[in-house]
Amino acid sequence: MDGKVIKNLDKHEGSITSVSFNPDGKLIASGSEDRTLKLWNLQGKVVQNFRHPKTVDNITFSSNGETIASVYQSSSMWSDVTSFTNLWRFDGTLIKTIESQFNNSNTNIKFTVQKIKFSSDGKTIAIVSVPLTFEEENSIYVNMIEINTENSRNFILEGHKNIPADISFSPE
Repeated sequence: MDGKVIKNLDKHEGSITSVSFNPDGKLIASGSEDRTLKLWNLQGKVVQNFRHPKTVDNITFSSNGETIASVYQSSSMWSDVTSFTNLWRFDGTLIKTIESQFNNSNTNIKFTVQKIKFSSDGKTIAIVSVPLTFEEENSIYVNMIEINTENSRNFILEGHKNIPADISFSPE
């Protein structure tokens, strides 16, 4: 590795907001402010283009690599964290959209989605949101959703000094 650019993923018309490799490392998904999610091969060719309702906040692959999840908010700021998760097949077919909400009693706090992740068995998705005033709040909001039933559980993780770079499930 010499630090040289191998390929530019330059087919988006807006800024890229999220990038994820599939589990076998042969495909790359990118999400953008241009309301698209693109699936790329390692040669830098777009193999699938997904139209998205809003800016793609974050994307991830299921652990078996068969499903792509993308998350977005219906507005850039909400006092209640309302996010929408799209589950996609590789051919661009939308499997389902899951709406989730993190109710917050303090309606002065505005949120932004930071991360989405599948559990290792692919049955649950975790969505991490943080307040736009994170420096003052020091809290991370996690919404865990069972994909089949769409039941959700909410958690507030307090006392963090930095916005999380990632989230993981324990193997159990």
